[in-house]
Amino acid sequence: MPKILARNSVPPGSVEPQSARDRLLPWAWFVIVLIILWVLLRASSYGERASVYRAVALAAEAFRSPVWAALLAAAAAGLFWMARRSRVERAGSVAAPAPNVLLRAEPSGCLTVVVPGTRGALAADHVIRRNRDRERELLLRFDGLARRASSLSSDAAGGALEGGARRDAAREIEAEARALGLDLAEVLLGADPRARDRLLDLPGGALLLSMQPELTVFPWELLVLAPGARFLWQLFDVSRQIRGTSAAVPAAQQREGPARLLLLANLEAGGARRLPHAEREAEAIMDVGASRPDVLRVVRKTPADANELRLVLREGYDVVHFAGHGVTSAAGAVGWMLPSGSLVEPEAVLGSSVAPPRLVFSNCCASAPGPGLAERGGRDLALGLMRAGVPAYLGTQWEAPDEGAAAFAGAFYRSLATGAPLAQAVGLARSRVMGRFEITWANYVLYGDPELALAPGGRR
Repeated sequence: MPKILARNSVPPGSVEPQSARDRLLPWAWFVIVLIILWVLLRASSYGERASVYRAVALAAEAFRSPVWAALLAAAAAGLFWMARRSRVERAGSVAAPAPNVLLRAEPSGCLTVVVPGTRGALAADHVIRRNRDRERELLLRFDGLARRASSLSSDAAGGALEGGARRDAAREIEAEARALGLDLAEVLLGADPRARDRLLDLPGGALLLSMQPELTVFPWELLVLAPGARFLWQLFDVSRQIRGTSAAVPAAQQREGPARLLLLANLEAGGARRLPHAEREAEAIMDVGASRPDVLRVVRKTPADANELRLVLREGYDVVHFAGHGVTSAAGAVGWMLPSGSLVEPEAVLGSSVAPPRLVFSNCCASAPGPGLAERGGRDLALGLMRAGVPAYLGTQWEAPDEGAAAFAGAFYRSLATGAPLAQAVGLARSRVMGRFEITWANYVLYGDPELALAPGGRR
């Protein structure tokens, strides 16, 4: 029974501030031009310099003519009109949707990868013969790595692993995950590098992976497409979509004003399996709501059982966040443990609500399909929630160490509150915990529209 053992973004539509290098570059060119002029004048004879001075004096005298003033005024008016028109065009333009890569398991034992066209090229179909034994081997290795990382997190929480030793362990796990990601890319995308090259050629930004349910067990976000390359989640803001479900937000869920977040955290605070960092996670989320009340309104509740949770959900929420124990029952149901000790299946209670939330974040152990799903025998909670009408879901593939899970959640909501879309907020949170917690950065998977945003001005 899995349980938790120890458990600069630019807002959309805004202009990214210039860096110091960008501000100094025009002045550097100005100084370089002056130096070149000085060198040329020093190298010329006295007569040549005198000719240059006379030409400059004549030009300055001619510049005093009213004709020049009229020409400059016309040029300034033209530049102003062009700049204004450019701003209007940018404001009225619609951002291009995220590239959608289709992943399809064929009955013939092949995997078809359809990469959208780039730079004028047509979309390309890549058909790869699957090696099921090799796939299973790599999934087991990923699962073993996650278990070892979780054990190290428990040691660190107990004081047995500190400082430099923990950082070394985190770097070792990252290096091993990178090697596994390179092997997995070759197995899933084929030894022929053409499919990987086409993915690398996609423009940066959001990336949607549309796949069948049986393919969700693979950690696609951890693919390494070439030796020395970064993880896929570092190249793109990755989100998944399960074929047959919709990433669109139903019109009935469009609400005015700040997003309402239902916080279900540390529900077993007095129990034997208490989670000390789950309370800190709740406090961090409430702090985000207090600092950005125009974006996020946090409401904390402690429903004792499924019936109470159904009543709470009738109040209408845009986001539901659960931080506690995730459990897989003997029947394979994946759910949340409530204070009464009962297991509630999120898709059952959320599917019965009038307007399902736009985002569900299940911050507990193994709450999304991952390498260990078949071994655990659990059902696909992500698929169940999206079929219940939830447009976006964020969960974990492995056990979620308490401290790392809390740090990730805090970083995620802080990014959301500044206007980052969902997939970008996930990537930023990954980056902020990477190197600090052994496997947290690799644990999370996002389903739904990668460009869905909660802050004003973002996509609703």
